Amino acid sequence: VWIYTDVASSKDGSPGFALSLVAETTNGCLLSAEATATPGASPEDVGLAAASQLMEEILQGGVIDSAHQPLALMLMAFGPQDVSRLRVGSLSAPAMSLMRNLCAFVGLKFQIWPEADDHSTVVACRGVGFSNSAKSSF
Repeated sequence: VWIYTDVASSKDGSPGFALSLVAETTNGCLLSAEATATPGASPEDVGLAAASQLMEEILQGGVIDSAHQPLALMLMAFGPQDVSRLRVGSLSAPAMSLMRNLCAFVGLKFQIWPEADDHSTVVACRGVGFSNSAKSSF
C-alpha cells in the first residue's frame, strides 16, 4: 500500500480537501475513485465516500473506471483504422454522450454487447485513422 499526500501550504488556509484512491488489479489495470469534501463534511465521510465508489468500480469489472471511459473511447475513435475493443463495467453517462457525439460528428458507429460471465460490457469500434497533418514525416 502506497500513500501519498499533497498538502497545500498557504497562510489563508486550504479551500477544502479531497481524496483520490487508485487500485491496481492482478492484471495491471488501474481503477480509481475520488471524493471531494462538501462544506461541513468530515474527513471520515470523504474517505467512506471514496472507498465506497472504488469498491463499486471494482465490483463492476472492466479494465477502466467510469471516470476515464470517455478518454479511452476517444482514443479508440481517432486511432488507426483498425478495430479496437474495450471492456468496461457499465457505460457511464459521459461515455454514452461522447459516443452519440462521435456518431453525429464523425459518423463513427460503436458496437456494444454484454458479457454474461462477468457482467461487464464490451465496446468496439473501427478508428477513423486521424493523423496530425502538421507533423512532418520522413
